[in-house]
Amino acid sequence: YDPSTGGDDVTPVVPPGTKRTIGGKTYKYLKFNNGAGNVAAVAGGVGYWFDADFDPPTITTDESDTIGGLNAVAGAFNNVPTDGRFCWVQTGGYHAGVKSAASTAAGDAMIGSTTDTVCGRTAANTAPTNQVVAWSMGARDGTALTNPCYLVIDE
Repeated sequence: YDPSTGGDDVTPVVPPGTKRTIGGKTYKYLKFNNGAGNVAAVAGGVGYWFDADFDPPTITTDESDTIGGLNAVAGAFNNVPTDGRFCWVQTGGYHAGVKSAASTAAGDAMIGSTTDTVCGRTAANTAPTNQVVAWSMGARDGTALTNPCYLVIDE
């Protein structure tokens, strides 16, 4: 099974919480919950830890439903899973396009944001204000609204 494709599994294909590293990229297998705000997942969007019991480990795209606020980013989606299903999210390594704040530039720290599925930023050479999710590795794509980055969630 290739975690880079994301998955959209009704029943788990591996134990939830499983971590895999393939080609220098790290992935975690989690259940998806779109939260009270019914916020759909987006390829390249980030999700947050949803509940405290972690049974099963669950990710949400509704930032207002997270258990840990802006510092609780759980991973970045590579696909669009259906609410209530299981999927792989990327937690480490290079990602070609993570949803980002409009002003994100190369070298910026990408951090949690109150905008669902989007990373905020702390400018390069400035101390990050929240836990770093990724480091921006290039200019923002104004059409896709993403930055190439190196994810450091699980490192």
